[in-house]
Amino acid sequence: MAPLLQAKGSKKPAGLEEVCDEVKEVVAQGDIVFVEINNQIFKHVADTQNSWASHVGLAFQDADEQWYVVESTIPLSKKTPLCEYLKKGYESHMGVKRLRGGLNLAEVEDLRDAAESRLGILYHLGFKYESARQFCSKLVYQSFDEALGIEIGKKQTFRELLDESEHPEGEKFWKKWFFGFIPWSRVTVTPGSQFKDDKLDPIYEREADERLFKLLIVDKLKSQRPSFEK
Repeated sequence: MAPLLQAKGSKKPAGLEEVCDEVKEVVAQGDIVFVEINNQIFKHVADTQNSWASHVGLAFQDADEQWYVVESTIPLSKKTPLCEYLKKGYESHMGVKRLRGGLNLAEVEDLRDAAESRLGILYHLGFKYESARQFCSKLVYQSFDEALGIEIGKKQTFRELLDESEHPEGEKFWKKWFFGFIPWSRVTVTPGSQFKDDKLDPIYEREADERLFKLLIVDKLKSQRPSFEK
């Protein structure tokens, strides 16, 4: 069972530096960092998944103890400093989740190797899983599968995705995205399915709801990090 969440609120959003400091207090290597990118295209993508999550990456720490995120983005997958990555969604909605039970040092290194072997790969704007190109949730899915034999999220066809979607404009949006023809049998994997995966525990979530910003942080997280974390 996930630890109890504590909620806090404020009347205005925190700045990027404050949010980044909050995340650094609780994040562990191998955590999955979700963000809501605040533009209409990505909102449609997220809404199709019945989720707010529109982008995802994996958090790690380098030899100088600096945090970064491995992400698939346009044009190429890359390593992005944590604060720069959080800039994508800190004013809207973002969250951190962790594989239940956490990762040991060997598992972290295996996951890092799997993720970083996918750096420098072109982004796939058609979100085709069975492609040499990458997209954000595919990178996370393949990294966990290769390193640990664990599937995070679910692979599904566009037909299955849109049949499950509650977004009234979902089919219309994707028809425009694919220039009139939706590849119904194409297999993909979404950030939304990964955020909902019950193999993950919530670690941190910041939500913007009009003028109210809610902060959810797992209780006593600093003491719950793996012992090899500094």
